[in-house]
Amino acid sequence: MDPEIRPPSSCMPPSYLVPRSLLTSEVRQLERAAEKLDFPALVLMEHAACGVAALAAHFLTTWLRSGTAPRTLVLAGPGNNGGDGYGAARQLAAWGFPVRVWAPVPPAATC
Repeated sequence: MDPEIRPPSSCMPPSYLVPRSLLTSEVRQLERAAEKLDFPALVLMEHAACGVAALAAHFLTTWLRSGTAPRTLVLAGPGNNGGDGYGAARQLAAWGFPVRVWAPVPPAATC
């Protein structure tokens, strides 16, 4: 993989933002506000996946530059966070990072 591969800028947070974890109560509050605005759940999931993938790409690129071949395993459960994991894995793969997904429970079929 090319060490200069970078995620698209549309998916990268501004460099001055320091990522921090949200409390469960904060996430629920944001989700309720999004529901009130009829914000599609799939869009929220894609944004979450993009943020996780961008942060992972930062670390993977750092390891790649140090000469270590990065490998990524995404553990994806059956819930919404599992969906975020699948989305993050898809983003990383699209950016050229080697990634595997392991799901302890098969994802539910959506048709």
